Amino acid sequence: EKMAKNMRVVLLGPGLVGRAVCNLLKTSRQTHAARYGLKFNVVSLIDSSGFVGAKGGLEDEMVESALGWKLEGKKIAEFKEGGSKADIQAALDFVGLDSDVCVVDCTGSDATTPVLAEALAKGCGVVTANKKPMCCPISTYEKMA
Repeated sequence: EKMAKNMRVVLLGPGLVGRAVCNLLKTSRQTHAARYGLKFNVVSLIDSSGFVGAKGGLEDEMVESALGWKLEGKKIAEFKEGGSKADIQAALDFVGLDSDVCVVDCTGSDATTPVLAEALAKGCGVVTANKKPMCCPISTYEKMA
């Protein structure tokens, strides 16, 4: 049996939708590996206040704890187990964007538009539940197409 390719997931917006995405990735891990040869590891959770991350992947318990923290209305920057007040660019630089990264946008903000364009330019996968980045100048949209 061949080893699954490790895909590093950067989640923008760890609210209710982001929480559901993380839960689906966790509960579908064996299916993704068996059917598609992929193993998804959440490496960073980013909100407007900061991020929590681990280059090799956050442990499931840490992801669950951080998502619970957000569910209580708290900021990721103040997460008791390692939140950072770094901005989104610093969070992405920490992870390192490349073709093994999938950026998942679960925000409701157009502030992620340049992030998604950068991620695509660096060969990352991008998944978005957020419609706002698609409502941008055509020149920006064409960079993402």
